[in-house]
Amino acid sequence: MVHSTLVEKTTYAVDLTAGAVLDVLTPLILDLSRDLSDRERYRRLLRSLLTLFPGDAAALLRLEGDTLVPLAIDGLSSDTLGRRFRVGDHPRFEQLLSRPEPTRFAADSDLPDPYDGLVQGMAGHLEVHDCLGCRCSFAVSLGGCSRSMHSTPHGSTPSTWRRCGRSSALPLRP
Repeated sequence: MVHSTLVEKTTYAVDLTAGAVLDVLTPLILDLSRDLSDRERYRRLLRSLLTLFPGDAAALLRLEGDTLVPLAIDGLSSDTLGRRFRVGDHPRFEQLLSRPEPTRFAADSDLPDPYDGLVQGMAGHLEVHDCLGCRCSFAVSLGGCSRSMHSTPHGSTPSTWRRCGRSSALPLRP
């Protein structure tokens, strides 16, 4: 049985302050005037997201047809950037992309994790636990998704889910 938990949207449980959000957004805004490669911009965006939604490993992916392409990673092996994830082969990605709200997959989820064995710095095979992800839409098109995962059960807390749910409702434009 699949035990994925949908994030409940609430305006009362969001822990983010305007100052915290501005601390994360300001460097990204300043970067707009800098001559940076796309790879570096994506890396900085992912690091900013991890500041707001901490996790042991994370990836920012772009949807190209029916395939997710990693743009930036943190805490995953470097060969992850060269991989391609066909959405139909990965039930977790299918669920993430089919829902407008963030989705949490509990540590006891029966769904295979596309990042099993890819967590950086771990000897041997480590199955990823307790991950949170959300799709990122730009204007009217689906741009891809972002995932944060924890290598220990219950690493992402309900307040993390609510923060993610709140931020995913922000209108994003390319």
